[in-house]
Amino acid sequence: MKLQKYHLWIVLTLFAVVLASIFVPPLFQYRVDIETGERHAPLFLESPDEHVSLLSTNKLNGTDVSKWQGYPVNYEKMYNAGIRFTFIRLGYSVGGYHYQDPYWQYNVKAALDAGLVVGCYYYFNPEGSNAAVQATFFADLYNNSDCQLPPVLDAEDDGNLSTTALADWYKLALDTLETKTGKRPIIYTGTWFWNPEVARRTYWKNYDLWVAQYFSSPDYEPTLPYDWDEYWFHQWTSSGSCTIYGCLSTYIDLDTFRGTLDDLLKRYNLYENTTVSVDFDPGRYFIFSDVPFTLTYTDDGLEFGELEVITLPLVLK
Repeated sequence: MKLQKYHLWIVLTLFAVVLASIFVPPLFQYRVDIETGERHAPLFLESPDEHVSLLSTNKLNGTDVSKWQGYPVNYEKMYNAGIRFTFIRLGYSVGGYHYQDPYWQYNVKAALDAGLVVGCYYYFNPEGSNAAVQATFFADLYNNSDCQLPPVLDAEDDGNLSTTALADWYKLALDTLETKTGKRPIIYTGTWFWNPEVARRTYWKNYDLWVAQYFSSPDYEPTLPYDWDEYWFHQWTSSGSCTIYGCLSTYIDLDTFRGTLDDLLKRYNLYENTTVSVDFDPGRYFIFSDVPFTLTYTDDGLEFGELEVITLPLVLK
């Protein structure tokens, strides 16, 4: 009888393990920067030997880079591997102190030189520091860079604040950033952090969302925080291969933009420095374009620059 009970216990235990493997969600963990205490998005536990190289075929592919990817990152290799945009970390705050990422100047210039669209982010830490002070520190770095996309507020630390106090803290940081850079910031966060930690406000949806949720494929759709009904960027894995994408560490974060390169450039008004000259003979010209532009007539021809859309036939005399 005891032997039978022992066998029954083994069978029940194995049955429970099988059920758990089927119905229990994958474990989550934080990636923690030991130096700064910076927490990254929870991720599905992956094999340490897994190097994700799969890219999306219907979204624009990107990366995000900090000092942890080493120096110097080979952005030409990254571009040739199919990447078209990258977010560079300019700095981070911890314990009331504010730091520049040591390689941000190189990363921004090298990425631009390689033909990537460049965005810049800053890890905000509410603990022991005023929101406006951190935002001003970031804005000064941003305004002295050649970052093209709006500044990104990295929101993944509650600073031991209440949900209401944290919402107020982030809003002050966002308002300060927008005032000092002239651009409405992007918010980087994940549902795992935002929903339980930040009080709901109707104005959060006015900020473009870069959402973190990890999958085995970039084409899975992320779960959005309560306050948004759409996203623009998705950080979908932390296991991109540095061998493939030109960094010196083991892994790199991979991201997507929900659209094409043209969509990205239009959304963030990155055509403004594009000029085209056209020689012509006086007469009637019909100009068709889905890219915003203005026309300036000179003795040498037409110069195109970004400001408004011409919707009617243009008569030149």
